[in-house]
Amino acid sequence: MKFKAYYISALLMGCSFNISEHSAHALLITPSIESRHYIEQIIGNLRNSQAVKLADNVFTKKSTITIARKQAWSDTHVLLNERDISVPETFTLLIHNQKCYIRHNQTEIVRLLSRIKCKENIY
Repeated sequence: MKFKAYYISALLMGCSFNISEHSAHALLITPSIESRHYIEQIIGNLRNSQAVKLADNVFTKKSTITIARKQAWSDTHVLLNERDISVPETFTLLIHNQKCYIRHNQTEIVRLLSRIKCKENIY
């Protein structure tokens, strides 16, 4: 049993590669409300189900976006957990083999955006 678990994990590790190393920054080809909602859903999942609202023109001029985490405030407008001020998160749109991906830059987790068309950002 121990051999099977080792073999499966070695096989999985051998087949994977780092998309970030073999990809280029990308821009959306045809942004739409549907594509924005889809990207919001994927980013929300990467943020542990924290909902996010993106601009209509997200990923049309820049490949990377920054999302500030919402701070906790009391009813009297005092910042709670003052020592726990969160660093903003960044996400990058990538292209590899004509497929679009989104990378959470802090965790380096990459997700395929199967319903999105993008092109290489040459700037």
